Amino acid sequence: MSEERSLPPEVPSGQPDTKELVVAMIDGARVIRDAQSDTCLVVIGGVHGNEPAGMRAIVRLATLVESGDWKPTCAIFGLVGHPQAVAANARFITENLNRAFGHATVGTVEHARAEEISLWLRALKAAYRKLYVLDLHSVSVGDTRIAIVNDTPGRRALVDAVSSIPLKLLAPNGVVPGTLLGFVEEIGGAAIAIECGNHESPLGETVAMEHAERMLEHLGVLSTKRTSFIGVSYEGKSRTYALIEAIKPAVGFTWTIPISSELFVPEGTVFATDSTREHVAPTDCYLMMPSKEPLSTDYDAGFLAARV
Repeated sequence: MSEERSLPPEVPSGQPDTKELVVAMIDGARVIRDAQSDTCLVVIGGVHGNEPAGMRAIVRLATLVESGDWKPTCAIFGLVGHPQAVAANARFITENLNRAFGHATVGTVEHARAEEISLWLRALKAAYRKLYVLDLHSVSVGDTRIAIVNDTPGRRALVDAVSSIPLKLLAPNGVVPGTLLGFVEEIGGAAIAIECGNHESPLGETVAMEHAERMLEHLGVLSTKRTSFIGVSYEGKSRTYALIEAIKPAVGFTWTIPISSELFVPEGTVFATDSTREHVAPTDCYLMMPSKEPLSTDYDAGFLAARV
């Protein structure tokens, strides 16, 4: 990488003037730390516009780095995933951005945004040999905190090292197509998604910052820190689940049971209905990340998972 590369702290939309600047030229991106390093961490919040914890963490992280309170030795970028949905305080505009990477409806806002993010992340991967992504979310039902990775041995080890959240969720290939998590893995990066609790949780930002801190320490690129977020107290014993299927809603989708993440659903239980069918548990399983009011246009209303 060029020694002359100097990037501004906040980068507007537009065409890059140089090959180096392409890594920063995307709406919603922020250069938190520019470093001559082979390692890059991207912290993403606001992939869903009504999930504030990740966006607040990006601002806090930038403040710590700019003040010298944290002195990372790698490059760090922040990204607001879906600025239009954030402006509307909506989960999405037309369809779920986190199902749109390679699977969006052509012509939608989310299709265009997924293409922009994809090109940007590919540019970062070309500029930095090691690309890590921390994708920060929150939930609409309950105050559940979950650490999510693709179901590979390497990613299981990464999430165990970076997250002290007891509830881990593995996403096998193909169960949830079109995710940002899957796209990062596809281009040779490594990604972890964190559900930081409820959208309104006062601890959401702290949970997000703890994971940013632990990721930097795991990578060995946080040379100095005067403030720490490590030590959040999480409930429950360590347990891991693997997704087995997405719950696909149709018109008139209604839950027939009280919903919450990690709810046990016995085999044969009718847990939801819609205009096309009854949704029946195919085996003893657990409900994960159910949407409070899923739309018929949603890719999923939640997931079924098996204990590992």
